[in-house]
Amino acid sequence: MLRNLLSKIRLTHWLLFLLALSLGIVIALLFDIVPFLRGGFGWRWPYTSPSRETVQRLLPGVLTLAVYLAGLTLLRNRRTAVFLTWVMLGAIAMPFAFLTLYGSPVYELYTRTVSLLTTGAYLKAAEFTGLGELLHQWPNEMKAGEGFVHTHVSISPPGWPAIYLLATRLLEQFPALSEPLSLALRRMQCDNLIIMKHTSAQISSALVGMLAPVWAGLTVLPLYLLGRELSGDTSVRRAIAWWPIVPAATLFVGTLNSPYPFLATITMLLLSIGLYRRRCHAVMGNVSLVLAGVFAVLCFAINFAFAPLILLCGIFILLHQGFESRNVFRRDVIEAGALFLLGALSAMVIYRLVAGHYLHDLLRLAMDQHLDLNREYLPWVWLHLWDVILFAGLPIFGLFVINLFRKPRERVRRLGSAVMITLIIMVLSGTGRGETGRLWMFFMPLFLLGVGELLSGLRQKWRVSFMTVQVLWFLTLVAIMRPVGTGLTMPPHYVAVQPPELTGAPLIPIGATFGDALGLAGFQGVHDPAKNTVILDFSWEPRAQLTTSYLFDILAVDPAGSVQATRNWLPVDFRYPTTCWYPENGIVHDRIELELPADRLPGDWWFSLSAFTLEEGQAPVYLPVTLPNGEIDERQIGIGPVNVEP
Repeated sequence: MLRNLLSKIRLTHWLLFLLALSLGIVIALLFDIVPFLRGGFGWRWPYTSPSRETVQRLLPGVLTLAVYLAGLTLLRNRRTAVFLTWVMLGAIAMPFAFLTLYGSPVYELYTRTVSLLTTGAYLKAAEFTGLGELLHQWPNEMKAGEGFVHTHVSISPPGWPAIYLLATRLLEQFPALSEPLSLALRRMQCDNLIIMKHTSAQISSALVGMLAPVWAGLTVLPLYLLGRELSGDTSVRRAIAWWPIVPAATLFVGTLNSPYPFLATITMLLLSIGLYRRRCHAVMGNVSLVLAGVFAVLCFAINFAFAPLILLCGIFILLHQGFESRNVFRRDVIEAGALFLLGALSAMVIYRLVAGHYLHDLLRLAMDQHLDLNREYLPWVWLHLWDVILFAGLPIFGLFVINLFRKPRERVRRLGSAVMITLIIMVLSGTGRGETGRLWMFFMPLFLLGVGELLSGLRQKWRVSFMTVQVLWFLTLVAIMRPVGTGLTMPPHYVAVQPPELTGAPLIPIGATFGDALGLAGFQGVHDPAKNTVILDFSWEPRAQLTTSYLFDILAVDPAGSVQATRNWLPVDFRYPTTCWYPENGIVHDRIELELPADRLPGDWWFSLSAFTLEEGQAPVYLPVTLPNGEIDERQIGIGPVNVEP
C-alpha cells in the first residue's frame, strides 16, 4: 500500500521536496534556529557559532574539497584505477585538511589517539606486557573501569588495546623506525608525564590511530568491489564519489570509529561474494561466507558497536534472493546462513581458547554500564535515527530511502532493505545511548550504494543539485560542530614559562654534564634576608632531546658543614619538564627558592645538586655527573658559594 501511494507521487516531486528540506535544515543548523536538531533529552551536540576565524580556518579544507570536486569532473570517464585512486586520496585528504580548524592536523590526530577521553585504548595497552595477559585480564579491567571516565575501555572488548599492543611489539623489532618517530611524537605532549613514561615503541604505536584518515579512505576499495557485486560500474562510481563528503568520516576522524566503515564494508563484501557466487563458484562462495562470519566476530571483538553488523548480515542472508518464491527459507538460504554461522562460531571458539572467557560474557559486562546512561525512550526513538541522518547527510539518506521504493528486485535494494530493517530494529530496541552518528557510521558507506543507483537514472542537473546540497550540509556541520574533545593541550613554550632574569648576582660557570645530554652551564645565587631564602637560578644546556622527565634535588650546607635545608622539585615551577627541553631552545633557566632556618649561620653556603628519576614503588635513580675536571660522581655536584647575610 505504501509503495502504491508513493508511486502516485512523481519522483520529481520527491526530489524537489528533499532538496528544499535539506536546504532548510542546513540554514537552521548553521544559525542554530532549532537546537533540537543537535539532540536533546540528555544529550546534545555542542554548537559553535561561525566566525571570521572559522571561515579562515576552513579555507584549507574548502580548497581541498574544491580540488576534489574538480577532479571528479575531469576523471569521471577515466580508467577505474585512476578514478578509484582519486576518490581514495580525496577521502584521506578531506579529514586531514579540515582538522586545521583545531590547529595542527598532526597534533590533533596524535592527541585524539592518546587521549583518555576520545579512546583510552592506547593508554590501556601500555599497561600490559603481552597479548595473553591482556586478553585473560580483560574482564577484570572492564569491572575496574566502572564509574570512571575510562568508559570507552570499560564498556569495550579488548580488540583495540590488543591492536596497539601488537603494534608496539612489532615496532620493538624496528628501533631504527620507532626511535626517531617517537622523538617526533613526544614533542606534541612533552609535558604529559604519563605518556612520556612510555617506551619508544609504545609512543610510536600511536601511529595506528594517527592514520585514521587512511583507514577511512581505504573504505573506497571494498565499497567499490561490493558495488560491483551488486550493480553496474557506473552507479558504483557515483556511489564511492560521495564518501569523502560524508560528514561523519571527517568530524569523527581519529576516534575509535574511523576504521569501522572500512571493516564493515569488507564484511559485507565477503558476504555478498558468498551469496551471489556460490552457484557458479561453490568453493569461493562457501569460503567467503565462512570468512564473512569470522570477520564479523573479529569486528565485534574490536568494539561492541559492531553488534548491528552481525544482525545486518543475518537479515541480508534472508533477503538476498528477494521474494520471488513464497518459500523464503530455501535450501541455499539455510546453507548460506549455516556457513556464516560456522565462521562466526569458529572465531568465538578460538577467542575462548586464547582468552579464557567467552566474548558474549564481556557484552553483558558492557551493557550493565552502557545502559546506566539514562535516555528517555520515545524521544530517542527519533533522535537515534536522526543522529545517523545528521552525520551522513539528509541528501544521502533521503536518496537512499527513495531508492528502496524504486527497484524491488535489485540487489542494491535488497541490501538497502536489510540496512533499513537493521537500523529500525536497533532504534526500537532502545539499546542506543546517544552518539549513534559516530557509533553506527559503518552503515553510511552502504547508504551510498542506493544513492549511486538512483543518481545513475537521473539527469545531470539532479546529480549536480544533490551533490551541491550535500557539500553545503557537509561544510555546515564541519563549521558548527566540534564533536571530539581530547582534554589535552599544547605543551607550553619556554618563553611563556621562563623565570624573570635574576639581577644582582654574578653567573658562576660550572661546565658539568648530567648523564649524556644535560649540561649545567652555570648558576646564580642570591640571599634574600627579608624572606630568609636563597634564590638559585640554574642555567641548563640540553644537548639532545630528553625522553625522561628528571626531578632535581638539592642540599644546602652552612659554613659549619651541616645540612640545613633540602628540597626536590620538577623544573621550571612544575610547568616545563625536561622532556620539553631541546637543544634548539638554548639555555633553559630553572629557578628555585630555598627557605633557610631562622638561626642561619652567616657566610658562604654551598649546595649539592642531583638529578634523578622516580618510579612508583622504586628507589630514585640518579644521573651520574661528569665534573668540570673530568671526574665522574655517581650522584651529585657541589656548587657555590652563595653569601648569606647575618
